[in-house]
Amino acid sequence: MMKKYEKPTALVNNDLAEGVYMASGVAGSDCYTADVIRESEPAVGKPYYTFRVKSAHSGDHITDQEVVIISFNTPVKYHNSEGSLLEGDNTTTLRIGYGRHFNQSESNQFGIVEVQPLQEGQPVSVVSCVVLCGGAGDIH
Repeated sequence: MMKKYEKPTALVNNDLAEGVYMASGVAGSDCYTADVIRESEPAVGKPYYTFRVKSAHSGDHITDQEVVIISFNTPVKYHNSEGSLLEGDNTTTLRIGYGRHFNQSESNQFGIVEVQPLQEGQPVSVVSCVVLCGGAGDIH
């Protein structure tokens, strides 16, 4: 059965804390929802932003391999995460691989993603975040 593509939309509400919830239109993303919260901004001795990626796995399977695709409003230099950077350093979109074990319905934290803007002084915000389920370890 083919799924109908739905173009993602982003809404801004200045009365709410920063967070992103987007997953539509990407193959393999139908069993995860993602939420990103900015935890900190650059400070003296710490030139990077810290974002926390949370998700809920609502698939009918168990998984132990995931890819987080996180896009920013400006090109960023990857600093650190709890996963392995697969690609995207010095671009607007990072792909980070994880090898976590998640049961069928479970809330998850992929942990922090730390980045700094390529252009000094440029504010960094998350435009979208998708968690893909996949890999040889998935049990469907």
